[in-house]
This record gives sequence, C-alpha cells and structure tokens, in this order.
Amino acid sequence: MRLTAFKILAIIFLSGSINVIANPIRKLKKNIPKQDPQTNTIKESQIYYQKGQSYYKMAEYHSAEEEFLKAIEFAEKSQEKEILSYTYHFLGNIESWKSNFSQSIHYHKKARELFIELNNSEYEAISNNQISFAFEPLGEYDSTVVYYQNNILNKELIDASNAVLNSYQNIAATYAKLYNYKLAYRYLQEGIEYAEGTGSKHALGEIYFTAGQLFLNNHVNKDIALEYLLKAQENFEDSKDTQYIKLVKLSIGDVYFKTGNDTMAMKIYKEVSTVVYQGNYAMLSAVNHKIAMVYKGREEYENALKHFQKSIDGMCLVCPEIQIFHSLIEAARTFSITGNSEQAFSYLNRAKNIAIDSESGLEMAISYKELGSYYRDQNDIDSTIYYLELAHNLAIDLGLPERIQKTAELLSEVYYSNRAFQSAAEYLQIANQMNDSLASIEKYNEVAKLEMRFEIEKKEAEITKQKLIRNSFIASAFLLVIIGFVLLKAYRNKKKDNRLLAEQKVEIQEISRQLQQTSKRKLDFFTNLSHEIRTPLTLIKSPLERILKAETKDKETDNHLQLAINNTNKLKTLVNQILDLQKLDEHLLSLDLSEFEIISFCKETVSSFEGYSSQNNCKLIFEANISKAQIYFDQGRFQSIITNLLSNAFKFNKENGQVTFKLNLNTQQLDLEISDTGKGISNDHLKKLGERYYQIENSNASVEGSGIGLAYVKEIVELMKGKYIVSSELGKGTNVSISLPLEMMEVQDEIPFKLEISQHNQFSNQIENLISEPNENGLPRILIVEDNYELRIFLCDLFAHTYQVICAKDGEEGKDLAFKHLPDIIISDVMMPKIQGNELCKTLKNDLNTSHITIILFTAKGSADSIVDGYDCGADDYIVKPFDTDLLLKKVKNIISTGENARKKFSFTDIERSKSIYSDFDKKFLDDCTSIIKDKLQDSSFTVEVLAENINLHRRTLLRKFKALTGKSPIDLIRHNRMVKAAELIKENYRVNEVAFMVGYEDTNRFSQAFKQFHGVSPSAIRE
Repeated sequence: MRLTAFKILAIIFLSGSINVIANPIRKLKKNIPKQDPQTNTIKESQIYYQKGQSYYKMAEYHSAEEEFLKAIEFAEKSQEKEILSYTYHFLGNIESWKSNFSQSIHYHKKARELFIELNNSEYEAISNNQISFAFEPLGEYDSTVVYYQNNILNKELIDASNAVLNSYQNIAATYAKLYNYKLAYRYLQEGIEYAEGTGSKHALGEIYFTAGQLFLNNHVNKDIALEYLLKAQENFEDSKDTQYIKLVKLSIGDVYFKTGNDTMAMKIYKEVSTVVYQGNYAMLSAVNHKIAMVYKGREEYENALKHFQKSIDGMCLVCPEIQIFHSLIEAARTFSITGNSEQAFSYLNRAKNIAIDSESGLEMAISYKELGSYYRDQNDIDSTIYYLELAHNLAIDLGLPERIQKTAELLSEVYYSNRAFQSAAEYLQIANQMNDSLASIEKYNEVAKLEMRFEIEKKEAEITKQKLIRNSFIASAFLLVIIGFVLLKAYRNKKKDNRLLAEQKVEIQEISRQLQQTSKRKLDFFTNLSHEIRTPLTLIKSPLERILKAETKDKETDNHLQLAINNTNKLKTLVNQILDLQKLDEHLLSLDLSEFEIISFCKETVSSFEGYSSQNNCKLIFEANISKAQIYFDQGRFQSIITNLLSNAFKFNKENGQVTFKLNLNTQQLDLEISDTGKGISNDHLKKLGERYYQIENSNASVEGSGIGLAYVKEIVELMKGKYIVSSELGKGTNVSISLPLEMMEVQDEIPFKLEISQHNQFSNQIENLISEPNENGLPRILIVEDNYELRIFLCDLFAHTYQVICAKDGEEGKDLAFKHLPDIIISDVMMPKIQGNELCKTLKNDLNTSHITIILFTAKGSADSIVDGYDCGADDYIVKPFDTDLLLKKVKNIISTGENARKKFSFTDIERSKSIYSDFDKKFLDDCTSIIKDKLQDSSFTVEVLAENINLHRRTLLRKFKALTGKSPIDLIRHNRMVKAAELIKENYRVNEVAFMVGYEDTNRFSQAFKQFHGVSPSAIRE
C-alpha cells in the first residue's frame, strides 16, 4: 500500500509547507482582536496566542499547543470570541496531526460554532472540511459526508472558493472509498464546473488532479487517469504551483507503475526526489515509499527495504506514526518474502498498535488481515483465525466489500485446512456472495464512469461550440466551413456516445433482471427450506406427544417431554410466521377463514402464558364484553397476533407488574387491546416498531426475540384490513390496540367475562424449591444463573441428582446467592437482566470472598470477541449455545475432580509450588493467612476465629474458601506453622519448655504430644 496524494497534501498542510485549504495564519493576522491596555486578560490571551502562532509557523506543534491552551484559558475569561475561534481551529489541526481525531473533531466543532456567531463564512466552511477530515479515518463515513455536503449546499453563501473546492474533492474521494462511484463522479463533475467558474488555474488543476487520482486508484482506467493528470499539470504550470507539479508527476509515475512500466515510473520518481527540498520530509517520505515499491516489484528486496526505512524515518521527523502505517505494512510483507519472520512480525505489530491508537478503522482492518496472514505462514491456526475474524468483522462494520470478500476467502481456506468444513463452507459462501456483489458494483460503476465522461465531453463540446459562434462574426468563410465540420463531428460523437449509453442501459437492465432472478431464487430456496423444516419438526413433535401420553414414565420425564414439546411448538410457530412474511412479500398470502367460539379460544391462549406470569409475579387479566360468541375468522393467524402481543407485553414488563388483555366484540368489528405496566418505549423506538428484524437493544428483556413478531402482527392486520395503534409512555407502560372487521358474529352469552391469573405454576414452584437453602450433605454445590425459566429448570434437573443446586433468575440475584452460599461452581448465562454474566464474573473474581469459585459462562454469541471478553473477565470456561448436555456434565465433573485431586496433593510444606495454580487474589489470600499466623505463633489464644477477624472474612467464609483451595482447614495451617517453627527452634538448642511457649503452647506435655503426632518423633529425638 502507498500513501494517497490526499494524505500527502494533508501532511504538507499541517507541517506548514503548502497552503492546501486556505492560509488561516495569514487570514488571522487581519482579524486579531484589538488590544485593550486596561484589560490584563485580553493582553495575556493575545500574547499566548501570538506565541502559539509563531510555533505553529515553525511546525513546532507541541509547543504551539501549550501556548494555544494558555490563550484559551485567558480568552474564555475575557470572552474574546475571535481569538477563541482561531485558537480552537489551530488546536484542531494539531490534534489531526497527532492522529487524535476525536479530539480534533471536538476542537473544530467549537471553532465552527464561534465562526458562525462571528459570521465568518470562510472559516465556518474550513471547519466543516476539517471535521469531515477527522471523521473519515474513524470510519464514520456518514458524518464525513454530511459536513462536506454542508459546504457544497451553501457554496453561494461562502466567501471561500478553496474550501468549497476542497469539499468537492474530498467528498468524491470518500464516496469512491465506499464504492459508490456514481456519486463520486457526480461530485467530481460538479467540482470541475465550480472550479471553471472561479477562473482559477490552480483550482481547476486541483480538481483535475483529484479526477486523475480517482480514475487511477478505483477500478483503474490508466488512459483517463493520465489524461486528467496531464490537464492538472498544465494548469499548475500556468499558475506556477511547483509543489503540486511534483505531486502530479508522482501520480503520473504511479500510472506507469500500475501499467507495468516500472522503468518509466522509477525515472519519474527519482527526478522528483532530486528537486524536492530536503526539509520537506513528507514529500521525501512519499517518494521513498514509491521507489521502494518499484524495487519490491523487481524483487530487489534489499533496496526496497532500504527505501521503506528511509520513508519511515523521514516521516517520523515531522508526523505522528499513523503516517508511516503503509510503509510499515509493505516493509513487513517484504521481510516475510525474504524469510525474516521476526522482523516482519515486529513491523506488523507496530502497525497494528499505531492503527489502534489512532482509532483508524481501515488501517485496523488492514493490520488484522496482515497479522492473520503472518500467523497462517507460521502455522498458528488459532491466532490466524482470531486476527482474520477481527479483520472480517471490522470490514463488515466499515462496509468495505473487497476486504469482506478477501477475509472471508482466507478464513474459508484456513478452516478447510483445519478440517472445520462447516465454517469453511459458510465463509466460502460469503466470499462468493461478495464476488457477485463486487461484479455488480463494477458494472454499475463502469456505466457511471462513462456517463461522467460523456457529460464532461458534452460540456467541453458546448464550450467549443460557443467559442466558435462568438468568433464567427470575425471569421472568414473558411472558418465557417471548419465550424460546420466541428459541429458535425461533435454531433456524430454525441450520437455515438448516445448509442453507447443506450447499449449500457440495456446491459444495466439485463443485470437488474439477473439480480431479480437471483433474489427470487434465494427467496424460493428460503421458502423451500422453511417448508422442509416443518417436516422434521412434525417428526420430532409427534413421537414426543405419544411418549408423553404413555403411562410408563415418571414425573421428571413428563417435565422434560413437555419442555421439548413447548419449544417445538415455538419453533414451528416462528417458521410459519416466516413463511407468511415471504408470501406477503409475493402478495400470495390469503386468509384461512373458519367458524370457532372466540371467548374460550382466547381464554385457552391467554392461559398458556401462565408460566410467563409466574416468572416475574405479573398479574394477567383477560376481560371480554361477552362470555360466548361464534365468529367466522382466521383462527390460526388471530392466535399468532395474540401470542406475539402477549409475549412482548411480558418481555418489556417489570416484576410484580400487570398485563391486561381486553376483547370487545360487536356485529361488525373485533377490538383487541393489550396493555402492560412495564418501563415503556421511547418515541425513537416507537417509530421503528413494526419494522422487520428491529429490536430494542439494552432492553433487559426476560424473554428472547427474533425481531419479526411485531412486523408479522402489523402486516397480518393490514392484510385483514384492520387498524394497528401502539402508544407508550416511559416508566408507565405500553398499549397496543387492534381493530379488525368481522364478516359474521353470533352472540351466545352476553354476560361479560373476566379471568385473572396470579398464582404460581408448577415451573415456578420447582424453581422456588431449587432456590431453597442447600443441605450440608457434602455434595459439591452449583449455582445456576439463567434468566430463561425453562432452561433454568432444565439445568437444575440436569445437575440435581449429583450436586447441590441453587438457582438464580438474573445476575443480581446470582451475585447475592454466590456471596451467601459460596458454591463450588457457577454456571451463568451472559445476556441477562440487571447484571450481565461478564459483569457478574468480573465482580466475583475480583472479590476475596468469591475469587476461588470456578465460573463457566454460556451464551448464544459464539464470536471470537465474545469469547475473549468472557475470558478477560476471569471466566474459567466458555460454552456456546446450543450445547451438548453430556459435554457440560463432563466439564463440571472434570472441574470438580481436578479440584479434588489438587486439594489431595496440596502440601503446606511445598506451599509456594502449590500456589502456582491459584489466581492472584487467592495467592495473596494464602500469603496473608501465612503471614498473620507467623506473627501470632507465640499467642496461645490465637484461633481460627482470630485469623478470620484479622483477614476480614466471616469464619464460615474462611473455612469454605480454605477448604476449596487446599482441602484442609485453617487450623491445619496454624498447626503446620507452629510445628515447623518448633523443630527449627529445637535444632537451635532451645529448651523444650521454651519452644512450647514460643509457638503458643502453655502446656509442655500437650506440646510434646502434638509435636510427636506431627513429626513422628519426640522433641528430644529431633535434637539428637
């Protein structure tokens, strides 16, 4: 990779060598606030500001920053807005130079606000450009585009053509980076028209230079690129802009390099290097980078590395390290080719750290991909996958299709070589999809490029035509003939171009048709797959129901079978809803009308939510204006509407809340209202409810969702020609009202009906029994923290036969129970209300009372980042859903067995070696215990209670923690230290009665008995 010309221009601008956007220093001299001799703060702010300006001119940016910050301090006191505005502007430039882009945005936004107050349109426009410039490396392209567009939309009001032109240049470059070449070329064309309107040769040269860069670097067209670059060179030569002439020549060299003429490229690069001022480190660094690339292409790696190093060393003299990133990457690649893997890794690691420090998204994606390739060469598969997945996910976040395709292709190859065929196939599919997308983008952008060329040539032809008409009054008949010939040629060219555009239009239509066919095939595949899923679901559900009806089984088996059937029904319902949504897209869905009794039907449906009601102690009320009525309606889809709305009502409700289901029927209409007393939904989220796959994040919801439920309800209601209204108030709850037309209703009982559900069901009773105080029966103790009540019951049943089981329904309750019962193992979900699993793990692992407890996290998030986060929080193991129950049982059994074996082998004699298996918290705990005991050896009243008090732990906690770590009790450690010290003292010829007193024994006979029991010999025998 090489530095783009735009990056070079930015570096030169900041180093004070060239005016790229405008000359703020020169402009500021005209606008320095007048000094008031009677006001010290004004004088001070002016003095510091002028010092900062002087340092800035000399490119001593750190010193300039110090003076500018002092100027701000005094200017804020005196409210000198003009000094404040320019000082913030310079500080923003310095932060960009330091690659601290977030802080740069902060300063430039402050400057922009003040420039707006001061009606300084020129510097308001410059601030817009600088804000966009800082947003771009952060990967925030929407914000980047917005501020450039602000200048373009208001160009008539801005007294700064250079700033507007810079906006055109950079917005075109930004859209090219996002592969939206149609917009890139559109803004480029507008920029050319704007530059022509200024009458400035330099301005026209800049926009032609930008055009040449885009055609060179994006879907390369060398001929067009060279044409624009030569036009730019001509304009810069007319305006005597020597610095830009050098930049254009470097780009012309790039054209030759990319077309394979490295001899001509090297000649141009070396010509430029001989005329560059030796103090212009940025330009010299860029030239050395390009020369190194030529040497690398020729496989002259020693010369390549020498010039890469020159590029790195030169740039470091004036700029922060982000500017040497691409030279580091290319140097690392070259070291890899030469077999110097150690040096390659050093450069890659340095590049990665630079990218992370600068928060530059594209550079981070590049460095992660290169590190993945490096580790692949080293046969380190885990590290390869880790870095390639980081690069792949970042490329997706940034919206870079080429990088998504490349990383997916590499991951597919790595997984395939590692025999992980499923993952390999998934990534290969992504790579193929991105190949198709890139091919479509390529076609689309080729047309956009031709359209832009046609428009530019048409405009040039019109200008030529106008000139010829203007001169026709003084031209001869010969010139009139020439004019006619030129017009004819222009007409033919236009006709030819129109024909070409017509052909391209047909081609685009064909591409569009193929894309539609592809989308239809994918939709058909998805629909067929959903149909196929229904068959195995039926084959799973039917045998389960038959087994459940059989009499030869116990209650536990009944519970497991019912749990499986319930979740099979949920999956079947979800599949049916997905199929309905697909049919809705194709306008093929029709209602399945039948006659049924609606009140009993609603009662049965509402009663099925008794479990959800019990889980959070929510009261569930069903009210209807009649007790019995026959209606003619789509029963299945009406049930889906009720089920989805009740699920959401419980999902966003609070503990001890209420859900109300009201049904009102008349001969023409069915009115349904479901309300809850939950936390409510903000207006921003409320507007998006009903969009497919939209979910409210950070909702702390207690049930899982797919993001299609409300979309399904909304579209089915529209199909039924009904009305759908959602209202909500934060902190008070949400109300959903639906009105549906009825074709027929026969009232059979007009008495109003009401049903209230508030009692606990069998599931909650089971949970309450499991949460009861555990028995001290010697079995290992397991705490299960899981917010899904069905999964919580299943896990409790799974372990109840072998272990003491305690259950918690969320992270907060899990934390309280962990401190109360000190379990041996905690198995916790990650995504939970109140306190999430990672936070719970971190809290327990950083507390002396619980740091010894083994923690296993499990979650549906199986990405490398999620797993790394879990281990960073101190988790001992990490399991991805869906998990194998046998594997989970085996893991827990092995953890228990490993702990028991470690405790059996533990020896106070070799305690230092034993401590190597413990965490830092537990090592410190053992060290503190040992230190306190040694200090209290002579104290005969020293007991376990005193030890617990000294170490700030409850006696019960101390005993359980000590037992869990060593398999022994604290009294064993006290006795061990006393007897070891006694043996040492006896060997030093102390009398037995003296030694007994010195190690805390008042009775010599009791000491002698304890000594012999510990050492196997009497104290006198030890002395002999």
